[in-house]
Amino acid sequence: MATKMKYSGMEVVLGEKSYTLPPLTLGQLRNGMAEKIKEHDSLDPATDWLRMIDIKGEIVLEALRRNYAARELSDAYFYEYTNLSNIGQMWLGLLGLSGLSAGEAAAAESQTTAS
Repeated sequence: MATKMKYSGMEVVLGEKSYTLPPLTLGQLRNGMAEKIKEHDSLDPATDWLRMIDIKGEIVLEALRRNYAARELSDAYFYEYTNLSNIGQMWLGLLGLSGLSAGEAAAAESQTTAS
């Protein structure tokens, strides 16, 4: 029996299964994902690339949780079938779906501190 998606988004394939990656919510951003994005954006790709990939995985999985409980998409399955080529595609897709782009978190923060 196919699971009916609560939220629309971008189709991603992990292993032999297709999933719908929805955008992040304001609630998810308020509950830690904005901090993770800021951390990601502050890292140096030359030295911190592995941490950057790890953060991308955490955030993408958090977004997928909107449509899939852990019993439908386990952390172990996600990390087993997420690789260096598809995490970048999922990350860029998620940023676009969520109305974010690289640097927007920093721009929003500087506007708030300047007020």
